[in-house]
Amino acid sequence: MSRGVRLSELADRLGAEVVGDGEFVVRAVRALGDAGAEDLSFLHNPKYVEDARSSRAGAILIADADALPGRNVLVCSEPYLALAKALELFYPAERPAAGIHPSAVVAEDVVVGASDRSVWWRRVPVSGGARSSARAVCSAKMSRLVLTV
Repeated sequence: MSRGVRLSELADRLGAEVVGDGEFVVRAVRALGDAGAEDLSFLHNPKYVEDARSSRAGAILIADADALPGRNVLVCSEPYLALAKALELFYPAERPAAGIHPSAVVAEDVVVGASDRSVWWRRVPVSGGARSSARAVCSAKMSRLVLTV
């Protein structure tokens, strides 16, 4: 998310409260020691309060704003959960393209349905979680057939 997100918008998305400049723009999420002026970091363990105080992070997720007076903070009851949500926003998971990868080896008797994503092996439909052999596993939650060796 290279364009960045205003702290106030991030607070809404994470269920947090802004203490500081709500117009501040966050461009990445990094650890306290690696964070720069445009980064969001987080503090949960009181053991790292001094690291948070000396961090160059532009904003910090925290449960108690009193621990970092004068800083841009997002106050939330569960900083770990908010961190997980922030990571999903800034670094969304890549989804594989639908279809058969060019490097895949598919047996001649396997049919992959183009419209309904069904998989047939030896004229038997393979449903989510089913094993068609010791080498092939199909998961209903995945967009592809996973082959295990």
